[in-house]
Amino acid sequence: MGTLAGRTALVAGGANGIGAATARVLAARGATVVVGDREHERGAAVATEVGGRFVPLDVTDPAAWAAVEPVDLAYLSAGVMTRLDPVTLADLTPANWERVRAVNVDGALHGVFHLVPGMRARGGGAIVLTGSLAGFVAFPDDPFYAAAKASLISLGRSLAGPLGEAGVRINVICPGEVDTAMLPAQRASFLASRGYRPLRPEEVAAAVADTLEGDDTGQVFTLVAGRPREPYPFGGVPRPVRETQD
Repeated sequence: MGTLAGRTALVAGGANGIGAATARVLAARGATVVVGDREHERGAAVATEVGGRFVPLDVTDPAAWAAVEPVDLAYLSAGVMTRLDPVTLADLTPANWERVRAVNVDGALHGVFHLVPGMRARGGGAIVLTGSLAGFVAFPDDPFYAAAKASLISLGRSLAGPLGEAGVRINVICPGEVDTAMLPAQRASFLASRGYRPLRPEEVAAAVADTLEGDDTGQVFTLVAGRPREPYPFGGVPRPVRETQD
């Protein structure tokens, strides 16, 4: 019997890439997996493959979340970039920002808002958000994507305290480049020319499963090829100079 036997896990954005790989890993560890995605045919196929069930889910639509029944665990994996090639100034439009933010940030928050009450009623739970190394650095290839992922990093750290009152842990996994359809060909070629390889989706999925199984909360884990997941060592912020009284 797997380590997650008896637990029900939602994978939002589970039809492809990292989400689909995570559905397989969680099922292999014994969880009953719910695959949520707006790609109905592919999402249903993944759910059937892992012996789980499929729920149509547009993460940007709060009403769509109402169809998701209470679960113990959740991986909120849905995400988009502005475009697969490096952006130009013409791509930096309000409409593109709205789309990237709606999926990456608002979609995750809608999931948190909907899932936490059910987790609390079931005695607690765990949520993993999908960040990115792009959220830590200047990323001119896609500033909107980087800003969205930076938001998720901060949300995961900041929500840990309030969610802990409901017995819910929340953490963030921040992978580097991953070999999925979202990896631009130009970036893949750049990595290969320097002797690096992208992560496999299964490597990210294993890190997600380990995080859902663990005891951490409020942690941000980085993940790159050839290394285990590692907590990011955030430093402190400057303190004001204390005024002394004569």
